[in-house]
Amino acid sequence: MWITIKTYTQWMDAQTDVLLLESEEIPTRLGDGLTIQIDPLLSTALGGVKLQVPEVFYAKAILLLMDKE
Repeated sequence: MWITIKTYTQWMDAQTDVLLLESEEIPTRLGDGLTIQIDPLLSTALGGVKLQVPEVFYAKAILLLMDKE
């Protein structure tokens, strides 16, 4: 099961965190990323780009993103 750990209004903003997590070998996917990349005006209606990780990587991913800030 994939869990959304963070949302972004812009696809490009999500890419930084994707690269960070994938460098630590945490699989990621961006929910609604392609749609918002094609039509950014849909971001608000769709709830933004959703950064998702498998449930087993949730805690590690959250810690990495918190350390980044």
